Order: sequence, then structure tokens, then C-alpha cells
Amino acid sequence: MDTDRFGKHISLIYRYSHLFLNPLLSKYGLGSGQYQFLMTLYDNNEIIQEQLSKLIFILQ
Repeated sequence: MDTDRFGKHISLIYRYSHLFLNPLLSKYGLGSGQYQFLMTLYDNNEIIQEQLSKLIFILQ
């Protein structure tokens, strides 16, 4: 039962972070979905696409 609550809280944090970020990023023509890519690229100089996909857990 506690695991269900934990997952729910993570989901809420994720959704609220997007609600917070979208208005801030919209003035630059960006969405919250692009934020994770940009921050990973900023933190990892000269990264290639394969490494980027592994760091943010997406398929190429």
C-alpha cells in the first residue's frame, strides 16, 4: 500500500513540475518535455545521441 502512495507522489511531482516549467519556457518557444534534453546536454559537453538517450532513458 505504501508503494502505491510513493508512486502517486512521484507522479504528482512530475506533473506539477511540468505545470511550473511550461509557462517559464513558453516565452522561448520550448516545452517542459525539452527541458530534460537541454539540461542533460548542458551538463554533458560533447555528448553523442546514443549517450544522451542512455542518460535520459529513451529509445533512439
